[in-house]
Amino acid sequence: MAGSAQLWPGPRMRAYFKSLLAAEPGVDAELADRLAARLVRHVARMLVWDITPATAEPPPADAATANRPQTPPQEQPAGDADAATAQHTGAPQATPAEAFDPFAFSIVVVLKRQGRAALMKRLEAIADAAHLHQMASAQHIGVDKSITAAKRLREAIVAGAEQRLADRRAAAS
Repeated sequence: MAGSAQLWPGPRMRAYFKSLLAAEPGVDAELADRLAARLVRHVARMLVWDITPATAEPPPADAATANRPQTPPQEQPAGDADAATAQHTGAPQATPAEAFDPFAFSIVVVLKRQGRAALMKRLEAIADAAHLHQMASAQHIGVDKSITAAKRLREAIVAGAEQRLADRRAAAS
C-alpha cells in the first residue's frame, strides 16, 4: 500500500480513474479516458487509501513521486519514440494536453507543517508565473496580479499564506 492521498479534480484524479478503468477487462484506453473525464467532472475531491492500482508497477522509491499514479504503458501511442524514451529513462515528458494542477499541494498546509523554506522550495519547482498565479488564485492566497517576476511572485505567495495562517489563528483565539 502506498498510503493515502487526497485528490482534487485535475490531471492526477483523471490519471487515477483512467488507470483503474483501463485495468478492467473489456475497457480500452479510449473508453477509459472518456469515463475518467466524466468522473472527474462529477467528483469534487476524494481520499484514496491506496493510490497505486493493483495492476500498476511498484511505486518509485523517490518520496516526491510516491503518490503520483503510474501511467500504464498501453496508454502511450505506438509510434511515439520520444514518449517511449522518456518512459524508459524516467525523464518527465511534457504533453500539451497535460494541464497544470493548482492543487498539486496545499500552500497553507506546507507552510504550517514544514515551514517557510520548504514552501519556497516547492514553489521554486514551478517556473511559470502564470501557473503560480493560478495556484494562488485557486487556493485563495491573496497576491498582487501585477507581479510578473516568478521570484517576487513566490515571495508574495509565501507572505499571503503567512497572513492567511495569522488570520486563522486570530479567528480561533
